[in-house]
Amino acid sequence: MNFHLILQRAAIGAGALILAIGLAVAQTAPTPTPAPAPAPAAPTQPGTTPDGARTDWRAAREACRSQVGTDLRGAERREAMQKCMADKRGAGPQLTEAERNRIRDMRGADRSAQKEARKACRETLRNQRLTEDERRTGIEDCIAKDNPRYAKMLACRREADSKNLEKRSGPYRDFMRSCIRGA
Repeated sequence: MNFHLILQRAAIGAGALILAIGLAVAQTAPTPTPAPAPAPAAPTQPGTTPDGARTDWRAAREACRSQVGTDLRGAERREAMQKCMADKRGAGPQLTEAERNRIRDMRGADRSAQKEARKACRETLRNQRLTEDERRTGIEDCIAKDNPRYAKMLACRREADSKNLEKRSGPYRDFMRSCIRGA
């Protein structure tokens, strides 16, 4: 027999064996694992779910989406959604366009200052031989020296990480809000 045929048949046999083992494993019943103990229910505020999401806001948003429909696009749709959501919220505090622009400009200036500070800190750490994690924490600590608000947020984020809270989850957001406010 030819060596090529022997090798080919061995490969086919090995594939068949792997397939048979896979089928046998798939047919066996999984071992039951004990269910984890349920986490204590967090106290919820009226209008929120246990994960911290606001149900009334979500319902209002869905109602506005169906009301606005799909015929509008871009800025027109955004304005219609803003108007609808403002109507749904009722008599809550409404911002004027000038106030919205002022807040938007402040956030933009804050982002620009943050970007410049990050760039300066990156330059100071550039020639040091650091791992990626060391460089990231070094940049964060460098920025935190000049910006106390960022330092507070960073301390809260590290505390949330130590508590193994999943980012972008309701408990994480609630913890960050209460920590940053100092409650």
